[in-house]
Amino acid sequence: VVAAEASPLRGNYLLASDGGVFAENGATFYGGAGHIDLAQPMTAMACASDGLGYWLVAEDGGLFCYGTARYPQAHTAWMATPHGAIVAAYIDEGDMVLVEANARSHRIAL
Repeated sequence: VVAAEASPLRGNYLLASDGGVFAENGATFYGGAGHIDLAQPMTAMACASDGLGYWLVAEDGGLFCYGTARYPQAHTAWMATPHGAIVAAYIDEGDMVLVEANARSHRIAL
């Protein structure tokens, strides 16, 4: 398990490095990337503010959306810029914040 996230509604999620998602304590499962041959391992996840979806984030910044979580348009441009390994993700004031291993963060408008 590389990340854990509390659902805004109930329960919590655990994320495995292979993209597998485990919904616990009443959280709803919306899907996972465990069946996908990933270029880089998963390192972070963030729940949608409505509690009806989540984003999975790979070390290289790759983003996978489930439930009501939507792919942010600005993410494509951000992926084209050099960045370090992503180790954390969270939602803040309607933006996704991706955090690199060196603690540098990137805000992406949702």
